[in-house]
Amino acid sequence: MMTLPLPPSSLPSSRAAMRPPSRLSVAMKLDGAFDSGEALNQGLLAGDVQGLVVQNPMRMGYLGVMKMVAVLRGEKVDARIDTGVGFVTKANFHSPEMAVIVRPPLDKYLK
Repeated sequence: MMTLPLPPSSLPSSRAAMRPPSRLSVAMKLDGAFDSGEALNQGLLAGDVQGLVVQNPMRMGYLGVMKMVAVLRGEKVDARIDTGVGFVTKANFHSPEMAVIVRPPLDKYLK
């Protein structure tokens, strides 16, 4: 196993490279990747990726707006704000806690 910090856009070529030619019996699996996207999600569900460290985009946006409002009101805000992450695996991919960060409910907010 190996861990590579791959952005979501790089996984399609990485997944192709991990699959062995038909004469080889060894396949390389990706231990983990950062963030999410359809290619990474597919790789995770196919077993090519063992886990994803995924940021919470909805919480990032919400806290960003709330902190901006606080600054405009003259309030002090922390220089660093932890918006949280989730470790997504094939086993917890469909759980409600991970679903909101792997596939944020954009239709709910972008009408």
